[in-house]
Amino acid sequence: MKETPPLAVASLVLLALSLASGLVAVSAAGAVGSVSTITVGTAPTALVYDQGTGYVYAANSNSSSVSVINGTSVVATVGVGSDPSALAYDPANGFVYVSNTNSSTVSVISGTAVVGTVSVGAGPTSLVYDPVNSYVYVSDTNVRGEGNLLDNVTVIQGTGVVSTIGVGSLPSSLAFDPSNDYVYVAIGGSGTVVEIAGTSIEATTKGFSSPGALLYDPVNGALYVSNLGSGVVSEVFGSALTANITVGVDPAALAFDPANNYVYVVNYDGSSLSVISGAAVTANVTLGLFPSALVYGASDQRVYVANANFAATAGTVWAVSGTAVAGNLTAGIEPKPLGQQHMVYDPSNGDVYVANVLSGSILALQTGPPTSSTSTTTTTSTSSTTTASTTTSTSTKTTQTTTATTSTRTTTSTASSSSFTASASSSTTPSTSTSSSTTTSTSAPSTSTPTRQSSSVTTGSGGPPPTVSPGQTPSRTDVVIVGALAVVGVLLIGAAVVVRRGK
Repeated sequence: MKETPPLAVASLVLLALSLASGLVAVSAAGAVGSVSTITVGTAPTALVYDQGTGYVYAANSNSSSVSVINGTSVVATVGVGSDPSALAYDPANGFVYVSNTNSSTVSVISGTAVVGTVSVGAGPTSLVYDPVNSYVYVSDTNVRGEGNLLDNVTVIQGTGVVSTIGVGSLPSSLAFDPSNDYVYVAIGGSGTVVEIAGTSIEATTKGFSSPGALLYDPVNGALYVSNLGSGVVSEVFGSALTANITVGVDPAALAFDPANNYVYVVNYDGSSLSVISGAAVTANVTLGLFPSALVYGASDQRVYVANANFAATAGTVWAVSGTAVAGNLTAGIEPKPLGQQHMVYDPSNGDVYVANVLSGSILALQTGPPTSSTSTTTTTSTSSTTTASTTTSTSTKTTQTTTATTSTRTTTSTASSSSFTASASSSTTPSTSTSSSTTTSTSAPSTSTPTRQSSSVTTGSGGPPPTVSPGQTPSRTDVVIVGALAVVGVLLIGAAVVVRRGK
């Protein structure tokens, strides 16, 4: 028997390694701009990222469930209460909290199982996590007037209620301010914002018109409040309203861009995006009809905006870099997001997720390489449906035993051929402002009414995507390299065969 030439052996080894590496890279990170559609439950309305597991959780408001997503696959469906409408992640214990609006409960999920059900006030909606006290705050809005129940904020720790705080009529959005350890609550009925420290009300700020979305800016230490009734975003330091910034019609959602230190606001009925720096509008960017949700993607340092135009035959996701539209994505009739929590960025794989309410699906857009050390390999598999028995917990901490019934359901993940195209239709026009210069703070304030330290801000383009550090998911460049190695291996094998036959 003739021996195989050493060159051929080496080539086979190289080919095997190259192909193996290529398969891992392809499964871990898709091409930039690739789109996948993930089938979940009925009417997904909120998303949250779990940094411990790398999962994305989707609350399905009309199917009383939460879908657990790993990459582009649903790995579990967890039964919760009626009308799950908001989510929050607690890194202290790895729990995901789900507000069940029609059940007046909050479900506590660990991984893919419910570990507790907490009774709260009527109509729980928004949630926020306070890392200082390891509390989760829930705004209870009794919009249906059930009995004599009052609107309040329920404070949860673990799986038990710590306190119930009366805040006024129609509490909605919540935000945490680490500079003074405040939790802010937008009170729609009185046009105020309530500041809570721990379990006590510290102050109430007046002067808002239908306050909605809240956002804390970690650079200048300000809280931004969208006023749906006046087309204004208010700037608040501590408990002092320091500025009213005119934006577009119906400012609906807010996001912070750490690359440029900008605050972005989508103007739902204004078909635009306002870019705020400090207390002034830097630019207004024209978008499609009814922009309703947005998120910052750290992979490419862009802000992604989705429209909720239900009359359109095609949905649009816009990519904005600094103050200019960098491109847009047409994705069939999707997306149709409706609010603040309908988009989320996953740093473990560089994907931006959009909740598509009408179709019961999640749009996953690959924006670039991961930006965290946590990376997960996505595999196509069937998803397990977990139906958890629920019990009502009292104000003391309890541990619930969960009985899970497992079944299998095939998850459809459809890749779309849509890609980003450059758009020249954006209109970037500086708005008039009473402020003579754009300023921002160089450090977070330490008092309840801080003074901003000014420094000049330049409009940036967002910069190049960050490089991938060792141990992170390979990027598209890695896939090209290993593919080239595979081709070289095949050529070497062919040369070896020719040499062998010549002998």
